[in-house]
Amino acid sequence: MSEAVRCLKPLGRILLAESSTTFAEVRQRFQRLAGVGELTVDTLRDVSDGARRSLREQNARASRAVACVPRFLRRSVGELLIVEGSERSRRGQVGELCFAMAVLRRQAAGR
Repeated sequence: MSEAVRCLKPLGRILLAESSTTFAEVRQRFQRLAGVGELTVDTLRDVSDGARRSLREQNARASRAVACVPRFLRRSVGELLIVEGSERSRRGQVGELCFAMAVLRRQAAGR
């Protein structure tokens, strides 16, 4: 995160995505990340409905990708890509996971 902050111009923005069990947890994480650099949380949105829809639509492609990796890595990669049958997929589909996006903005120089 410090490298991203270093590369941002004053008032520059960075878009981040995160998942957690509650929106409040996600909000706290983004606020903590913002505190690492001279950033403020500019925009924060719960995108759970769209994320779930996208995961359903992209499942076939993600499953094909998992099939291409060595067998001993498939479970881990499946969780990472949230493919159907993975624990993260199950939790996301039943609403146990919240997906959020935030825009963090670097403060103006001298502030």
